[in-house]
Amino acid sequence: MSRYTILPESFMAPDPFSPYLRVSFRRPQESRDPIYPASGLQLSFRRASDKYDQEVFLNHRITAADIQHTSAGLCTVLLGRDEVPRYRAHKRRGQQQQQKKQGRGGAAGGGGAMEEEEEEEPEVLVRLHAWRGERHLGAWEVGRLRGRDVFLVMDGDE
Repeated sequence: MSRYTILPESFMAPDPFSPYLRVSFRRPQESRDPIYPASGLQLSFRRASDKYDQEVFLNHRITAADIQHTSAGLCTVLLGRDEVPRYRAHKRRGQQQQQKKQGRGGAAGGGGAMEEEEEEEPEVLVRLHAWRGERHLGAWEVGRLRGRDVFLVMDGDE
């Protein structure tokens, strides 16, 4: 049997106009079953900064019946916003102190621009896994999520 392959095409995070995470991909082999010979697909999520490399898998597997596919071979999986795992993100102390210094008006007094400590926005890697029964056929990174779709921002005191 040849190596199983998925070719990721597009990735769209949920937004105000669509409450779905949308993953589109192609398979190099044409078939009536868009994921054959896999019996199911599964999405996983992992914080990019997670040094322990812990992946969170959705409980259910995506079957061929769950996939929207076109005659041109494009396959699309939709996942509701409420099904996407949420992670906690804490404000950095530097950000909290600057917010206190700026007060409610948001503008710093005095001359010159105030330098802010920029932290790269945390992100979550989204991967699509293919399974045939309990045998793992492969995994492909399909996109990255940032912001309030996957993070709950907490104050440092919580």
